[in-house]
Amino acid sequence: MRKEYNYSYDKVYINCFEATEQMKFKITKENISEGLILFEVGWSLLSFGEKFKIVITKINASTTSVEVSSQATVGIQIIDWGKNNNNVTGFFETLNGLLKK
Repeated sequence: MRKEYNYSYDKVYINCFEATEQMKFKITKENISEGLILFEVGWSLLSFGEKFKIVITKINASTTSVEVSSQATVGIQIIDWGKNNNNVTGFFETLNGLLKK
């Protein structure tokens, strides 16, 4: 899922990072110059865990794009029971709340 925001790249990147921390996800890699944040979501009753990827792209001085994807950590998991979609939706809800402050 991809969304555009009318905020600077730095503001969006920092708030993306804060959103992952608020959601208590384990960040595995982050690089502000690449616009990349990778993190993992642990096991639950519905999944063996998920890998999350956030790509932040500067469109211009006041517009930034955020693309988020989530996939099962274990390749043998066939059904995700909507967990990946919930991860992405939850992330954007958290990010939107932070950006409004």
